[in-house]
Amino acid sequence: MSTFEQGIKKFGTAPVFFTAISTILGAIMFLRFGFAVGNVGLAGTFAIIVIGNAVTIPTAMAIAEIATNQKVEGGGEYYIISRSFGLVIGSTIGMALFLSQAISVAFYIIAFTEAFSPLFKWLAVQFHLPPWLAWLLAQKQTVGIPALIALTAIMLTKGADLGVKALYFVVATLGIAMVAFFLGQTEYSRQHTLDPFATVYDIEADSQQADADPITTFTPARADTSQAAGALQPAIRQAPPASRAPLIPLGFFTVFAIIFPAFTGMTAGVGLSGDLRDPGKSIPLGTLGGTISGMIIYFFIAYKLAASASPAELADTSRLVMADIAWQGWWLIPIGLAAATISSALGSIMVAPRTLQAIARDQIFPTPTINRWIAQGKGASDEPFNASVVTLIIAGVFILMGALDSVAEVISMFFMVTYGSLCLISFLNHFAADPSYRPKFKSRWYISLFGAVACFGLMFFMNGGYAVAAVIMILLLY
Repeated sequence: MSTFEQGIKKFGTAPVFFTAISTILGAIMFLRFGFAVGNVGLAGTFAIIVIGNAVTIPTAMAIAEIATNQKVEGGGEYYIISRSFGLVIGSTIGMALFLSQAISVAFYIIAFTEAFSPLFKWLAVQFHLPPWLAWLLAQKQTVGIPALIALTAIMLTKGADLGVKALYFVVATLGIAMVAFFLGQTEYSRQHTLDPFATVYDIEADSQQADADPITTFTPARADTSQAAGALQPAIRQAPPASRAPLIPLGFFTVFAIIFPAFTGMTAGVGLSGDLRDPGKSIPLGTLGGTISGMIIYFFIAYKLAASASPAELADTSRLVMADIAWQGWWLIPIGLAAATISSALGSIMVAPRTLQAIARDQIFPTPTINRWIAQGKGASDEPFNASVVTLIIAGVFILMGALDSVAEVISMFFMVTYGSLCLISFLNHFAADPSYRPKFKSRWYISLFGAVACFGLMFFMNGGYAVAAVIMILLLY
């Protein structure tokens, strides 16, 4: 039996679903969803959710279709693309996919460090820390690099089995945070009716003529929130006064580009294909279930945000507005943010090395030595040890950069390329007249075509420069 076939296939549908849903409900939901509602209004945010899922649902259906037509081995999306387009094109897109997954690890860990920001601010004030120590604690790398090393060590020593078990725990924690968020009540929700078209720019115009008021001005640290008690809470809420300089309006697609990573987690579970008992069953159920569940939850979250805080408060990215809204949110929401980002990081750490390992096993890299080293597995379950080391190095470089929004836009481009390719494969297979193409789950050719066009078109609407750079990189890899 080859090394590729030695792994013990032990997982069912649940890990695929939970990996997908925990990656979807991750960093962007906590850190940037209020930003979207504040900038484009509730109606605009609903439109972003619809457009985002107009990309992800056709992709999820394409994956489900292709996965039920052929045996899906380790490598997930890469395996599907390479066996459909051939190794040359497949490996090119596969490398872009791996890079996006590896950079995603950095993205989620950078977001994870945001959960510690209120605590470190409180420590600096409460214990009168020296300026150099307060500065050190404020750096994302202070928590990010140790967290990356710890998570990678867990995956290398304990394998995907422990990662899946940890996934269940963090998903439960995330669920508790979500319940607390929806139970929260604010004075704003009692005193204001919901305006689905209100944005921060409307509030700015009004606030220039109003007295200083915590509900309508840009001093959100004083906002009235849910009744969370404790001496720690007021200190955590402290934030520097925001600038009253006129806001520069952000276009709809600029906001969409920042929010889009919130929709990109639905294929995370596909990377576990080599560890599944029945990939043809588990991938369609888990992927589609995670995608649809995430979309529904996002609609409710956007509504709750719009009803509970002013657009000015929502648009302020210097605070964790969900913590102000939630019941006991001053501590439950940071814990939920930590759980969501750690679960997303775990999912990416599980998936990215398996993609790279599958590429190496196809002998894609220039020398046999490199291919053998990266392809090497560890233990009975064939853990991609060396590929995990490569992933660790790439993620570490981007954590040192520490720019959350820039990293988000980069990974969005690579994910768009991958999703568009998957939809294109599904579309072409409908017209290939191949008698062997008999998937158990069937999408429609026009759904796949729409998904492909939407992916490649939205890349240029989101950020034309990044889109061109992504295309050039793909051509260079090819």
